[in-house]
Amino acid sequence: FKQKTAYEIKECDWSSDVCSSDLNELRKVRAYAAKKFSQTPNLICRDETLRKIADSEPETPSELLSIEGINRNMYNKIGDEIIQAVRTFHQAHRQKATEISNKIPQNLASTLALINKGYKLDEITSLTKLPEAIVSIQIESILEYFPDLEITSLLEENELDIIAKKIDEGYFDLRSLKKELPSSISYGKIRVVLTKKKLDSRQN
Repeated sequence: FKQKTAYEIKECDWSSDVCSSDLNELRKVRAYAAKKFSQTPNLICRDETLRKIADSEPETPSELLSIEGINRNMYNKIGDEIIQAVRTFHQAHRQKATEISNKIPQNLASTLALINKGYKLDEITSLTKLPEAIVSIQIESILEYFPDLEITSLLEENELDIIAKKIDEGYFDLRSLKKELPSSISYGKIRVVLTKKKLDSRQN
């Protein structure tokens, strides 16, 4: 993926009030096209290509067609819809950028941008070149600002439910949770879910 600078991310890539990530919005466009043309979603457009679209935010046909993985046949099926979706969430990002950048530090804003774009925790770690422990602490701080932030995309399928179940069973600290969970679930993921659960309980 093309990695943007923190400034570029802060200025145009994110919004605190986005209910679902840009990537998920593009998946909705793909799902509609898959149904319309009676094809599987991956035949319409691969997830890897959707990520490239979400990252580069093309707003013209030529910009979209310049992305690797996009051909004329694909464009004819979903090109106009993708461009409209990008324009819509791009406009929303710009409207919210000033408000949110004044609310949280820039380093957190960069991480929040990647969360809202649908990246997983390990992908954010790779893109920011920060240790997972640091990224998870950043996400913990972001959740304090925005407790309603959706974190599902940060983890692999079912990991959130697995961790949440153990918390509900009465395990409330990182070490005890790590012992009870599969070894593939890292401390960073546990920290994020634990913080989210604590904040949710405060709101209820």
